[in-house]
Amino acid sequence: TPEEAFVGSGNPFFNLANLARFTPEDAIWEGSVSRDGRKPVLYEGDGPLTIWEFPNDKDHYSYVIGADIAQGLEHGDFTVAYVLCVQTNEIVAIWHGHIDPDVFGEEALPALGWLYRFAVICPEFNNHGMTVVKGLQRAKYTRIYRRRTLSRRNDRPLEQLGWLTTQTSKPLLAD
Repeated sequence: TPEEAFVGSGNPFFNLANLARFTPEDAIWEGSVSRDGRKPVLYEGDGPLTIWEFPNDKDHYSYVIGADIAQGLEHGDFTVAYVLCVQTNEIVAIWHGHIDPDVFGEEALPALGWLYRFAVICPEFNNHGMTVVKGLQRAKYTRIYRRRTLSRRNDRPLEQLGWLTTQTSKPLLAD
């Protein structure tokens, strides 16, 4: 809930009065997603995927997926992926559940990316994120967010996969 997510600290980042104004919309579809090669397969019913809008192929909308990876333990934190429509700036789907990072990266996340018009996937690279990135690569999913850093050896730009959350990048993410 918003209260659990944003009100826990004494100095919340988001305006609490604005958060209280939001009411959740009913989903149009719920279930799970997997893949058959590069073809996403949807299974309606009880599952971690909630969809408010299916991909807009008519207007050729673009999508981006941000993924926060947990350890996958049944009693631990949830792994979450938000699908955002670039043109409308709206969240159109959420994957929220417990799953092993390697399965998430090799099955669920690429299937979600292919479903949403080969979306750019931006997995957090910290901790279990490396496992997810390797899974995406094994699935031959190539539209993975790349960050630029400077090589310590020769001060040349270096591209690395995934979002690395640090003291410097966290405010950028929140903003």
